[in-house]
Amino acid sequence: MDSFQSDIDNILQLYGDSVILKPYQREALQYIYAEESDCIVCLPTGYGKSLIFHLLGPLLRQKKGYDSGSILVISPLNIIQRDQAISITKRGLKACRLSVSGKGTTLRDDYDFTEYCMECETDASLADIESGLYDVILCHPEALFSTSQGDALLNSRAFQQNVLAVVFDECHTVDQWSRDFRKAFGHIDTLPTFLSCPTIALSATLTARALDKLPGLLNMKKPKLIIANPDKPNIFLCFQMGLSYPTIICHPGLFEIACNVLG
Repeated sequence: MDSFQSDIDNILQLYGDSVILKPYQREALQYIYAEESDCIVCLPTGYGKSLIFHLLGPLLRQKKGYDSGSILVISPLNIIQRDQAISITKRGLKACRLSVSGKGTTLRDDYDFTEYCMECETDASLADIESGLYDVILCHPEALFSTSQGDALLNSRAFQQNVLAVVFDECHTVDQWSRDFRKAFGHIDTLPTFLSCPTIALSATLTARALDKLPGLLNMKKPKLIIANPDKPNIFLCFQMGLSYPTIICHPGLFEIACNVLG
C-alpha cells in the first residue's frame, strides 16, 4: 500500500467511518500530498470541496511527522466561516476564526502598514494560532492585511513554518471583490512572499475567464486544474412549440456554456 493510501486511511478513521472520498476529492488530496504544489479545484455545489481542507492538515502532518501545523483558509463571509468551524469541530478537529472589527472596511490604498483601520478578533489565542495548534484557521483577508495582529502573524517565523497550505475558499470572489468592495482581496497575491507552502483555490462556479485570471490573482505557480463537469442531467432548459405540439426540445449542457460566455 502506498504512503498516501495508508495515511489517508488513518485520517479517515479519525474523521469518521462514514466518509468515503469521491474521485475528485481523492485526486486533489493525493496531488497536494505528493507534489505539495499549487492546485485549482472546481467542483459542483454539494460535491464536498470543503472536505479537502478539513483533511489536509492532519494528512500533511502525518506525512511530515509533525505534531503541529495548520491550513490557513481565506474565507469571504462570516456565515461560511461559522458553518465550517462547526462542521470541523464536530469531527473532532480544531478550528478557529480570524475576523475583524472597526470602522474601516478596506486596506489603505497605499498598503502602508504604519496605519491600520481594523482590529483583529479571534476565538483563539494568537500564540496558539502562531504555533500551529489548529487544524484549520478560517480567516478574512482583512484580518491579515488590515490589522497589526495580522501583520505580526505574517511576519512570525513560527507562523510561517506552521502554515502547511493556504486555501482560498469561494475563490471566484477574489477578482470582483478586490476592485472596490474589499481591497484586502487585492493583496492576497503577496501571501506566497510570507508563506512557502502550496496554494489551493476552491470554487463551484469558476468560468473559463475566471480560470484564466486566477493564477495571476493568487500568484500561483503552474497550478494543476481539477475540474468536474457541473452538468446535472435532471436540470435542463427546454421549450415547447405551443400547446398543440407535444415536441419538447431540450438543451442539456447549455447552462455550462452560458456561464462561460457570461463569465
